[in-house]
Amino acid sequence: MKRLTLVITLFILSVSNAQETSTYEKDTYVLVELLCKSTFNSLVEHFSVYVKKENTEKFKEEVKSTFSELYTALTEVYKEKYTHLEVKELLAANKTDSAIRATNENIKLPEQGEVIAHDWGLKLQDIMAKYQ
Repeated sequence: MKRLTLVITLFILSVSNAQETSTYEKDTYVLVELLCKSTFNSLVEHFSVYVKKENTEKFKEEVKSTFSELYTALTEVYKEKYTHLEVKELLAANKTDSAIRATNENIKLPEQGEVIAHDWGLKLQDIMAKYQ
């Protein structure tokens, strides 16, 4: 009887742990997708100009079909860095309207930053020339 109780207890614990791991995996995947989707979509758009015009849509579809595999691999990286509780907190924080807007705007910021950096680089060249 004690063995049966022990076996049942161990079984329940292993099922509970498996469910927790499964939830952790799913939550982390959702976080990765939330954080990365707009960036990867932007990259697809960027690279699609290098594909023949008649193949652009097929190219985009095929590349986007690899996102799931990419997100799964990134999920493992995130799980190494964040606990399930931290993932839940990040999910909650990133589902606010301002966080969603910030995520979408972060795609545009590097482009705008490039213009500013280019102008600064020109000034830097002038300063460097003074000291040559």
